[in-house]
Amino acid sequence: MRHSRSIRAVTAAVAAAAAGLISAVTALPVTAADTIVISSDFEDGAAAPWQARGSTIAVVDTDAHGGTHSLSVTGRTADWQGVQTDVVGLVTPGQTLTVSGWVKLQGEGSTTAKFTVNETTSSAYTQVTEPVTVDGTAWVEMTGTYTVPSGEAGLILYVEAAEPTASFLLDDLTVTAAGAQPGTVTVTGVDFDDETLGDWTTSGSPDLTYVDADGGKALSITRGADFDGIQSPTGLLEPGVVYTFSMRAKLPDNSPLDSSQIRFVVAPAYTWVANTTITKDGWSEVTGTYTVPADTADPTTLQVYLGTTDQAVGDYVILVDDVLITRPTGGGGAPVDLRFDFEDGLQGWQARDAQGTPTVAVTDTEAHGGAQAALVSDRAGQGDGIALDVTDVFEPGVTYDISAWVKMAAGEEPDGLWLSVQRVTEGASAFDTVGQFSGIGSTEWTQVTASYTMASADTALLYFETPWVSETDPGTTTPFLVDDITIRSQDAPVVQDLLPIKDTVDFPLGVAVDSRETTGSSAELTLRHFDQLTAENHMKVEAWYDDARTFRMHPEAITVMDFAQENDLRMYGHVLVWHSQTPDWFFQDDEGAPLTDSEADQQVLRDRLRTHIFNVAQAISDRYGAFGSDTNPLVAWDVVNEVVSDSAEFSDGLRRSEWHRILGEEFIDLAFTYANEAFNGEYAAEGASHPVQLFINDYNTEQSGKQDRYFALVSRLLERGVPVDGVGHQFHVSLSTPVASLAAALDRFATLPVVQAVTELDVTVGSPVTQANLVEQGYYYRDAFRIFREFHAATGDLFSATLWGLQDARSWRSEQAPLVFDGRLQAKPAYDGAVDGELPARLQAELSFQGSVPLDDAAAGSPEWQRLPLHAVEDVARFQTRWEADHLTVLAQVTDPTVDATDGLTFAVGDATYAIGRDGAGDVAGLVAETEAGWSAVVHLPLTDAAQGDDLSFDLRVTDGEVTTGWNAPGVLGTLTLVEPLSFVQVAEAPEAPVVDGAVDEAWALANAVTTDT
Repeated sequence: MRHSRSIRAVTAAVAAAAAGLISAVTALPVTAADTIVISSDFEDGAAAPWQARGSTIAVVDTDAHGGTHSLSVTGRTADWQGVQTDVVGLVTPGQTLTVSGWVKLQGEGSTTAKFTVNETTSSAYTQVTEPVTVDGTAWVEMTGTYTVPSGEAGLILYVEAAEPTASFLLDDLTVTAAGAQPGTVTVTGVDFDDETLGDWTTSGSPDLTYVDADGGKALSITRGADFDGIQSPTGLLEPGVVYTFSMRAKLPDNSPLDSSQIRFVVAPAYTWVANTTITKDGWSEVTGTYTVPADTADPTTLQVYLGTTDQAVGDYVILVDDVLITRPTGGGGAPVDLRFDFEDGLQGWQARDAQGTPTVAVTDTEAHGGAQAALVSDRAGQGDGIALDVTDVFEPGVTYDISAWVKMAAGEEPDGLWLSVQRVTEGASAFDTVGQFSGIGSTEWTQVTASYTMASADTALLYFETPWVSETDPGTTTPFLVDDITIRSQDAPVVQDLLPIKDTVDFPLGVAVDSRETTGSSAELTLRHFDQLTAENHMKVEAWYDDARTFRMHPEAITVMDFAQENDLRMYGHVLVWHSQTPDWFFQDDEGAPLTDSEADQQVLRDRLRTHIFNVAQAISDRYGAFGSDTNPLVAWDVVNEVVSDSAEFSDGLRRSEWHRILGEEFIDLAFTYANEAFNGEYAAEGASHPVQLFINDYNTEQSGKQDRYFALVSRLLERGVPVDGVGHQFHVSLSTPVASLAAALDRFATLPVVQAVTELDVTVGSPVTQANLVEQGYYYRDAFRIFREFHAATGDLFSATLWGLQDARSWRSEQAPLVFDGRLQAKPAYDGAVDGELPARLQAELSFQGSVPLDDAAAGSPEWQRLPLHAVEDVARFQTRWEADHLTVLAQVTDPTVDATDGLTFAVGDATYAIGRDGAGDVAGLVAETEAGWSAVVHLPLTDAAQGDDLSFDLRVTDGEVTTGWNAPGVLGTLTLVEPLSFVQVAEAPEAPVVDGAVDEAWALANAVTTDT
């Protein structure tokens, strides 16, 4: 019996089957329920998603059709004015919408009202409902249907009235979409209403009957073994596709059991999906996702059956209904191509009120294109912003390219903007950073772009905000504007058939993920290259508690753990104790006052610490089995994280966190002791010997000062007998970090009786990201992985190495491209380095400051060249550059005391090549001169409309007789990044050094005052 809440499907399934996308299904016994797209009763006091359309709107409690509130529409001067909302992102072409609402006139007289849709691309207007006569005596219903056309950028649904100045009330406005969730295909499904199994067959030897249930039929299974029941056809499932399995199940009312368990099982690997406890109290929803591993030998043999738990009573009965397997159309749903220009309102965007009640409105004071933009003002904190509900727009496993033009409001100081997504699953929120954009000014519009891969969620909200600072800092409240937003879905990336990185190392290779890496192409890439997972955010302390302080396992953590279990991956837990992302109430008494360091308050915090750690251990073991058992993938925890101070100001070298303020260094000992008791004691499998390794973890351990403090702490812990098994090195590094310092950190701790782990590796390349630096990053990863391999070969003590993210667009430092794969899941030179493969020749990259040197007798000796060091061309020449919009000035100093007729310079700028000889002849304007060491040249190379921020492909090649030497390898161009004019200060020499004593010495009169813009 199908229920209205159940999984939705599309009629496109038949066409998809015919095209070979899924196994042929001659009939679709399971049809989609209608979906409520908009339901507005205004009882919460909010008008959203409805906006004013040339009118003034307000929620009022003076009259209502249902409840106590309605929406008042006043201030109209034309018949088309009223209220509106854009539904384009909520519906799919071909869907039929049922639109209804109740209307009542305010005041005397009468008029007619109706719903209309403005199709913005075609500039068409389609009447949805017949005009209804309305007056002030009674509420009147408007209702009609509308079929969604294709190719429209906006579908503005609005209410209008024939009398231009009439004021009216609206209430109970609803839009219902018939048919299925966009982009979902039914692979197989059966609801038993026709008393058949559809294309499913009997599994084992059950007794099957059909029973009445909720106006239809359900299947009764009398089972004697865990596999007795029904099974799907084989050949339904394809590698890399995210399938959703669902059914309803219960025990019959007369069952001798109070509860049992049921799940989907994928044979022949017997992978459990959506294991769920059922009772006789009511139907339970059983739903989960499954992705066929990319390395499955023969996917055509895969088959799904219903598994149940053996019980002491022997044979028993379960009831099942609405068994359904779905997949995204083509692996990714219907294409999305949206644009929001705010020319006719907010177009579905609304205020996000995280810390206050910001104002989000269309303004014509400033706009990027057209006449209007969206202005966000009256912000109380950084999280207040502008948001779009993308629940029914974004599809799991699909990547979207998002672009917008942004600026701070006129007169405001530059600030940053973040683009984020809030996903809610089973009441728990996950916050995904999509893009972080710094230096957004108020004088010019800036285009920002980012990519985002959607994960499963009950609801999803895309929004702009200013940067988060800390738990105690509300961040900035600068008003800002957005305009010309585009959202487009990418084609599903093709995962390259590359040597798995995990196959090139002798230690486990991990990656930090959330549920986005468990679906689609991202899941395929994860499974190809990694054999260990870390939950990036959702095992941190705050993730285990809801807003009511109730402890539960976060749905994101469950998804990642399920994925690890299903695919035989190790799981590395992060983190049990941390100064950050821990609820404030941990450190407060029952009245909300801060805990003190009194013995009583210390005991409160000790108890909370132990309770938290034991609850985590119990929650995981309850769901996945005891630690050390075959079903539980968790092998390690970061027990305490980032407890070492960044400075040497404290004798113990520890960070002054709330943990330390109340308990002192004791909290570290306690955390390890409790973790050992829970994970390696009470909740460990029988016979398992210390199944979970316990790590301390910190950053900047490659830097000598912090490394000393870290080493001293670990040594103290071990001397006290604290059960520390391992030392973690985050290794968030950059190209400027000496790679040898990574080896030094590992070697330093090799003298202690611990294993070590690289826990959060990434390598930033600086900004802007250049191809030269990406190649250099490849060499860095090569050298780092050589260090890891050599260390493990020598000691056997590298527990694992983990990359802090799968691909650049998902990184917390995405602006500096720190990972091995790019945002399209394609391998970078960093991949070649990690596998110790062949790397491209190194590319040179330098900055070119704005400016020019005239071509005159003083050109080679201009002070411009004396302000910066020259760049080396091996040992044969040095050079420097300056740029203007129409030319690049280059000084080259060549070391060559022997004159040869072929001596000369060749310059490559993009696709153009220019030359000048030692004798001054050539095809470029320039001056040459002999020097004591050889000769020099100053040339002007043509440019066209060069601008600050541009990258020029460039090379300088020096010919000396028959030998040519280049700044880059043969056939390769380096990069010149054009930047602002060089800033410098001339410093006067003092006759004697001033004395630092608070008195101004006379020598300061010789110095020029230096001023800044602020």
